[in-house]
Amino acid sequence: MRHPLTNLKIVEGATTYNTDAVGFIGLTNSTPTSVTFSLEGLWSKVDTGSITPTFTATANLEQTHIPLMQMQTSESFRHIIM
Repeated sequence: MRHPLTNLKIVEGATTYNTDAVGFIGLTNSTPTSVTFSLEGLWSKVDTGSITPTFTATANLEQTHIPLMQMQTSESFRHIIM
């Protein structure tokens, strides 16, 4: 069973968002935009050698899900997501 990543930190430009209870983030962009995901949120943060793993993806207007496959290359993400 898959569970949404609630309260996940996402940065778009100079604005920081956190996903809601169902893993949704309501970006206000009107064109595709670059967003950075961090394995941290409102109440937790994962450090691997004092570095919080991140990855950057392009969020499109029609997109409702962003695959987190890039995260699985990090050992810390593998333990959290799998």
